[in-house]
Amino acid sequence: MTHSTRTGEALRPDFSRCYGPWALIVGGSEGIGEAFARQLAAHAVGVMQLNCRGPVLLSHHFGTRMVERGTGGILIVTSMAALAGAARTAVYGASKAFELIFAEGLWAELQPHGVDVLACVAGATRTPSLLNAGARFDGGSVPVMESTEVAAEALAHLGDGPTWVVGEGNRRIAAHIWPASRPDLVRAMSAGNEAVWGPTAK
Repeated sequence: MTHSTRTGEALRPDFSRCYGPWALIVGGSEGIGEAFARQLAAHAVGVMQLNCRGPVLLSHHFGTRMVERGTGGILIVTSMAALAGAARTAVYGASKAFELIFAEGLWAELQPHGVDVLACVAGATRTPSLLNAGARFDGGSVPVMESTEVAAEALAHLGDGPTWVVGEGNRRIAAHIWPASRPDLVRAMSAGNEAVWGPTAK
């Protein structure tokens, strides 16, 4: 697909030709930046509901229909917070790690059925929810992207699963933490599972 940093221009025609109406985009950023001990338990559980339960229910509802039709795309927006545990993102990071592994597993299962799945790993993004949470992006210590840039790059790479880290600066950081190829890792893990439980049903 054509790369563009502006959603709705060059991306939209190619995206529609590839997926038509059969595309699901899932992502949330609630709970980021909050120290665990200062969070209400109900709020922490709500973050898990949003980022774990939500993607599973939506992906199952729409993904099974995509498999039946032999086409579709599922884009799950995870986060650089999924790469390692860290202060102030304990619950959020854990929920995003769930999204990452979930999306990679779906990619391995659904790709043979014509359904593209991508874990979009986003870094610091200038969104209303982060700004309202008190995020400061003026120090220059982390690469910051606009939400339109993240969306455009993620959609442009929906067919390049299982994982895509958006932004050159974020990719450089992730390369130090993930030296191995994510597709190779997912295929190797899938082969190990199939050796134990048999081939994935087709």
